[in-house]
Amino acid sequence: MTDPHVYTEEDAKRDLPDLEQWSNKLVGIAQRAAASEEMRLTPGPFRLMCLAFLSRQVDNVGSLIALHGHRDMTLVARSMLEGMVILMWISKDPHERAALWRDFSFVHDWRMFRRHKREGRPVTEEDWNSVETGLKTVGPKYYSRKSLACIRKGLPLPDDPYRWNWIDLKWHEIFKDSDLTDWYERFYAPFADWHHWGAASLVQSIRRGDEGIVYSSERADDTVYALLISISSLHVTLQIADRELHLRIGPELGQFRQEFEQWHKARGAKWGIPHLLP
Repeated sequence: MTDPHVYTEEDAKRDLPDLEQWSNKLVGIAQRAAASEEMRLTPGPFRLMCLAFLSRQVDNVGSLIALHGHRDMTLVARSMLEGMVILMWISKDPHERAALWRDFSFVHDWRMFRRHKREGRPVTEEDWNSVETGLKTVGPKYYSRKSLACIRKGLPLPDDPYRWNWIDLKWHEIFKDSDLTDWYERFYAPFADWHHWGAASLVQSIRRGDEGIVYSSERADDTVYALLISISSLHVTLQIADRELHLRIGPELGQFRQEFEQWHKARGAKWGIPHLLP
């Protein structure tokens, strides 16, 4: 007899179409917000982040639905979860942290122009000087640990003194700082295992059949979790964007949350996962 509290493949296949409808409903709210005048007036790095992150989250939902039932939905959901957590982390100190995100573009362009020069491709003096000038101001905040050690010892900086990411934190640290350690352990880490070809997740996709080893890219429960993660990620992104850009979508988001949680309540006991984030 099937345990009524265990979420089965049959449950997942039943819920998948409903979750796609909920995703599309939330995308509709986002698209109406995107048409507002406030979305076109985005001075400041954090406002720019809200616009860019919201646009990408909406696009990601479309990719998820296009992958209907395929386990690679978890790859897109993982990306959406990263975007949500980054935005949550930055919103705690938007002035400093959003500038950290934006200004790393100088490091990116500096490396790109250096590569172009090595390859004999043209780089204008104006572009090179612009990047060099920017790095004189913001470059030190991106120094790698090796570079910082050189400074302490009075040694010359390495040829490339910068780190490879704008944020000097590991993902589990960002999740912890955003009070989402449980989401990291329950969803992000397993989705990352699938992304990185880990044995724990890949072995679940193969079985021995009558004609040898059979591989399947379908795993209904993971695809349902992916959609749930995407709904929460887009919902949180919309909340932050609404606060920063004054999109006036609070009542719509509140109604969506109420209706979705009523639907979720009937199924969430089996899932054992949290509701939409506050």
